[in-house]
Amino acid sequence: AQRIMSQVNEARRSIQEYVSIVKGELTLGTIAVIGSYNLPNLIKSFQDSFPGIKMHIVEEQCEVLLSMLNSSRIDAAFVQISRPSPVIQFCPMLSDRMVVVTSPNHPLANRVSVNINELRNESFILTPPTSGHNQDFNNACALAGFEPNVILNCSIVKTMLSFVREEIGITVLSSKVAMAEKDPDMRVIELTPVIPRTVYMATRNTPDTPPTIKMFMKFTRQWLKTQESLEKAKISAAYSSSANGNIRLICS
Repeated sequence: AQRIMSQVNEARRSIQEYVSIVKGELTLGTIAVIGSYNLPNLIKSFQDSFPGIKMHIVEEQCEVLLSMLNSSRIDAAFVQISRPSPVIQFCPMLSDRMVVVTSPNHPLANRVSVNINELRNESFILTPPTSGHNQDFNNACALAGFEPNVILNCSIVKTMLSFVREEIGITVLSSKVAMAEKDPDMRVIELTPVIPRTVYMATRNTPDTPPTIKMFMKFTRQWLKTQESLEKAKISAAYSSSANGNIRLICS
């Protein structure tokens, strides 16, 4: 009898979870540059799979998002900060690196790469101090033995680039963000040593995670695997095309 009751209770829990998933709500916090990392496709794919879940999107800087997550005002967050925490777990999703962006007339504009030590005397337009990007760059500068001269803080990439275009200063961006802008008036320069950038999905580390969040986490992991497979296929196709081109060139 106890075994039967246990099975009945388990079935009830499964039904409740299914109903919650079909008709639940999900509030996601995001940084402003998620469009450069194809994350809107993740959100769209999830909505297509679970149309009954109403999604809310909150855009903020990393520190603010983590505070909102910690206080349960959002269910998950895409951030570029990861720190040890007993209450928040960080799942790495996408990797990138930081690059320098200048106007075409800047002395560094024709360089392929620049060492961070060469930026000691530059003026910077950076994202706000509450952003992971700002913190990572300041940490890298501190390791190099200097503090960057930040003359403006701005959270909107296009506005940052407009100041760079007017030669008020230079900026540093994640490479995918810089490339997504495709601005012919900007010069993108590799930065050494490499300052890695990682997009994480942050969620609360609790034993009673709601079904909608569990499903979103599971769906996200599967989406990442699909994206990795697509990227590998793209690289393989490009390599094959290049190899075939070389063969034709040799034969001709």
